[in-house]
Amino acid sequence: MTNKKDIQAGYMESGYWAFEGKLGCNTMYLITRFKKELDLKILKESLENLSRDLPLLSRRMKKGFWRDQWQVIPDFDIQKLIYLYEVDLENFYDQAYEIFIKMQDNHITLEKEPPLKLKIFRNKSGEEKLVVFCIHHALADGRGCFQLVELLGKYYHSILHRIPFTPPKNERRMLKFVTSLNLKHVLTMFMSSLKGISQTVKMTSFKPLIKNEITKDEGNRENIERIILSEEDLKMLKNFYQDYSFTVNDIVLLLTLKFMELHNQALEKPSDYVGVALGIDLRKYLKMDFLSISNFSAMEMFIVSQKDLADLGTMKQKLQDFKEKPIGLGFVFQFFLNSMFPIKLQKKILDKWARDFIIKGSEIMVQTTNVGKLDDYVVPFGDLVENISFVGPSPRYGFPEISISGYKNTLTIYFTKYYDSNQINLKTKNEWNGFLEEILLWKKKAS
Repeated sequence: MTNKKDIQAGYMESGYWAFEGKLGCNTMYLITRFKKELDLKILKESLENLSRDLPLLSRRMKKGFWRDQWQVIPDFDIQKLIYLYEVDLENFYDQAYEIFIKMQDNHITLEKEPPLKLKIFRNKSGEEKLVVFCIHHALADGRGCFQLVELLGKYYHSILHRIPFTPPKNERRMLKFVTSLNLKHVLTMFMSSLKGISQTVKMTSFKPLIKNEITKDEGNRENIERIILSEEDLKMLKNFYQDYSFTVNDIVLLLTLKFMELHNQALEKPSDYVGVALGIDLRKYLKMDFLSISNFSAMEMFIVSQKDLADLGTMKQKLQDFKEKPIGLGFVFQFFLNSMFPIKLQKKILDKWARDFIIKGSEIMVQTTNVGKLDDYVVPFGDLVENISFVGPSPRYGFPEISISGYKNTLTIYFTKYYDSNQINLKTKNEWNGFLEEILLWKKKAS
């Protein structure tokens, strides 16, 4: 029986809940290093305000007949969102990070707990703090996660300085998104992309690069590896490709394609093409921005031929053409139409999509989520944030997910895999890192 206080779940909210465990772990993490001045009491009060204005933060998910429901958690207390740990070791931040990634309970079980929790690591003196925001994908995509942290920071600033703050309305419905699209801009992009429509490459043009094995549900649920690039490293990478004026994001995509090429060339008969599945934030198509702690993102494949990948001049043009296309929007209208059906039929459609696109696709290309710079989202905290980085979901099948985020002229790259009994994640990180080291060592010798 539905409680009047329950909130109807949206299409993608139900979808990410339904995918939990089947396709991987859908909890994402914002690993945030704060200065000692962070006041945990004010942070807790800020969370109370946040959960008041975002009612999903005090709810769990339950199955429904027409729609799934966000169900009120009885006797909910804000303390349910906060987990405190003491780490009194040298190299505090590195040690706290290592402890976090080895924990078994980082992921969120939506039918039992809210879609947000904070894991706070501190030493006994309270001078050092590492806060990990654990956020389930059913609540928000990457951009939505950052908006949530930004909103929390605004509450924190308001309480700290005793300044009134009225939060904007949060929009989580696909109807609002669709009716807010800048259709003139979208149509212009669509028309310009028609010239290349005959060159579309289908997934059937690829051969599996990795075997999808059934992994045992045991051990550490998520495996997380990372690479951190300094400001100097990023300058050397850009200088290496200076003749083509590639951005850091372009270079990351190029290196990921080289990683795919490495696996493709290992086949007895390599495919003619390689590709990468890219996470696309669809908010860039809106007429005006608004608070959207929700899921307004999609996946799109970037595919090139082996021949084109070897020609950096051609790759520069391919990247430019790709950026000018209305990428990802096809999913929006598909999701919008599917959301009109009863939840049981919705989940059957999602299951088929998962089998045909996610599981099969994971054998032929890696999935990446590049969220860009995170500096602007922590401005409300003042200068309290020393570092912040984004860890995306952990896929169960195929290749690991690669998550890229920047902060204060550094870049952090995470590799994540669910139930990684075969250590594919570590192998991926080492192979990817090999391309980086080859460039960086060459530049250091050249200088």
